[in-house]
Amino acid sequence: MKKIILSLLLLCAAVGIQAQTDRYACWLNAATGAWEWGFFKDFAVHDARQWQYAAVKEGRKKTAVTLRSGKETLQLEIRYRNDSVCTIAVDDGKAQTYRLWNSAKSILSYLPADDTPPQPCSYREDSVTLCGYLPGMEHATFTCSMPQLTEYPKFQTQTDSLGRFRLRFPAFGPAQALCRIAERTFTLLFSPEQDYYLYMNGRTPILMGEDARTSNELLAIGMNLDVFSPTERDIHSVDNRTCLNEVRHELARRERQLDSLIGKHPNLSRRYRTVKEEEIRYSALHRLAYQHYNLSDFGEKRLSPEIIQAIDSLCHTIPPVPYTIFPDYHGFLQQSVPRPFCRHDRLGEIAASAALARRLASPRHAFATHRPDGGHGTKVLPRQSG
Repeated sequence: MKKIILSLLLLCAAVGIQAQTDRYACWLNAATGAWEWGFFKDFAVHDARQWQYAAVKEGRKKTAVTLRSGKETLQLEIRYRNDSVCTIAVDDGKAQTYRLWNSAKSILSYLPADDTPPQPCSYREDSVTLCGYLPGMEHATFTCSMPQLTEYPKFQTQTDSLGRFRLRFPAFGPAQALCRIAERTFTLLFSPEQDYYLYMNGRTPILMGEDARTSNELLAIGMNLDVFSPTERDIHSVDNRTCLNEVRHELARRERQLDSLIGKHPNLSRRYRTVKEEEIRYSALHRLAYQHYNLSDFGEKRLSPEIIQAIDSLCHTIPPVPYTIFPDYHGFLQQSVPRPFCRHDRLGEIAASAALARRLASPRHAFATHRPDGGHGTKVLPRQSG
């Protein structure tokens, strides 16, 4: 009987945390915009893990909460400034300021500008743990597909009676994963040896994790900038000249879209911009390399010199090692790199060969214009009207 009473008291106290805002409460770090705390009816979320309510004591000016995960406990002191701002101190440490996430608003409105440059992909393989809470999606199948160079494995699990799930799978990258549940499809960015927590109430998801910002930007924007991606749809068969003209036109259109997006959201991180720049250019490379499948339809024996130079010039606009592994990078490698090289221990040779090719290539490019700094931010085509 005592255990039942204690459980009821803890449940009422936990609901009291939410009563401050009359909703499930996800609190974002006021300085970084990162999701760091989630307080729900049956559990809390922090550090991409679930925590149980061990004790909750509400006072006039503050709320004391004890959370437990296995043998680890956290003592929280929560002070509410108003319905949308609070401070949280952990284990008598310095209080941090947090803002309540309003799922009706874009996460971009909470994020500061971030010009931190991304690191090149490490091509390192290790496991990733993704947990999640998806209310209203109980006993549903959650699927995650990860590009891994020459393979595209799929991992899946079932949500429980509350809509929670846990999925542990190998990641090679960092890499972009295509996630599906019910009728929702979205992209998340995962790094090996990292833990993540996904929350989605209705149609708006948010991700917790050490490097989750880029994923949350991808979730907020949801814009696909692929250029004729063979991984997404069939490519119509055209001759070399038509292929090159179509890719040039689509590249210019996609770059204008990205410029417009950045102009509308200037606080988008440099990592996000890099992801989209590489998405545009590697999808164009993938399409150009795929053209060799169409040659016999038009009595052509090889790719035209113009397409070869276009591929060479595009390679000059991107680093030899991308920021992430993603479907069109995976596809371009399949079309362009001999299979014996597509092994973990040979990837350094691929990167070195690409870097050498950039140094030795002719400075004359019919397909690209360059600034002296090169790399990211280089426009693939001169501006065109229309």
